[in-house]
Amino acid sequence: MKKVALSLLAFALVGAIAFGDDMAPVTKVTGYLDTGVFVTTSSNGNTFLAKGNDAGANGYRAKVTAAQSAANYGVSITLEKDANAALTLDGATAWVVPMDGVKLSGGTDYTGDVNGIDDKGIGIGSAGVIAAEYSTGGITAAVTVNAPSAAAGSGTAIGFGARYTSDMVKVNFEGGLTSAQKFDGYSVSASLMAVPALTLVGGLFTTSMSTTAVTGIDLNLGYKVSDALSVGDLSYYGLTDAAVKSKSGDFTTKPNATFKLDPKTTLSGYVLYESTKNSNIEPQAQVSLALPNTTLNAAVQYDTNPGNLGTAVATTTLWVELLYSF
Repeated sequence: MKKVALSLLAFALVGAIAFGDDMAPVTKVTGYLDTGVFVTTSSNGNTFLAKGNDAGANGYRAKVTAAQSAANYGVSITLEKDANAALTLDGATAWVVPMDGVKLSGGTDYTGDVNGIDDKGIGIGSAGVIAAEYSTGGITAAVTVNAPSAAAGSGTAIGFGARYTSDMVKVNFEGGLTSAQKFDGYSVSASLMAVPALTLVGGLFTTSMSTTAVTGIDLNLGYKVSDALSVGDLSYYGLTDAAVKSKSGDFTTKPNATFKLDPKTTLSGYVLYESTKNSNIEPQAQVSLALPNTTLNAAVQYDTNPGNLGTAVATTTLWVELLYSF
């Protein structure tokens, strides 16, 4: 898969060199290091884990991205290093604009403008993809061709979508075909742009057209009450959720709030409720301290039913995280 991704990246990079305008290219190197400590307590005992909140393994996660962009071309490569894993390629892409309104790209993932606006968009390209976009009058249409190995089984082989953008609203549609040329899921999402202090984003999504598809509706609602206080809620309603919830009609809601105590200190919290077969309530409170190039987070979380399992026991987790970025 890495060879396929790099081949697609090389394809797009050749195009960038052939069509690109070298006017004022800008080179940037960015990255971050995420590490921390997690302590979990339950009736089964205590566990201690050293890791970052972003890391899937013990220890730390570090990423570095090198990118160069000009008026009509760009290239970006991201490397990732986890404490217990070798250095890996986390993402690579190159793009070129050969003429007004047309953008060609290739790499490990689709990074263009036509992807779901809501929290549950299916995405129109991943794991090695060539993409073409055309934009005019606030409308952008895109087609992607994924690498063969990414399209095996029920994976999307060809993705397609369109987005309409105005000062009032954004509307996005995305879908795909499998390698057997069968329809492989879709999502429709929209965002209201007319009220600066209001976040209102919703969507209808399905992961595939199979009998185990996850189909539902999501809604992200938020309001900036003041420069210091923001409140919101993220909700999902499962129309058909056989693969995850075991039945339709399940509901998830996550009311949340953020309060900026001073320029460096932010308080935040949420209460997650999942109405599944084995329901769950999860409150969390967090304090964040912003330092030069560094953020320190400390949080406490209580989970009544981790993993929504009938055999699960309630847990309390305390964690401290250090996130260094440059």
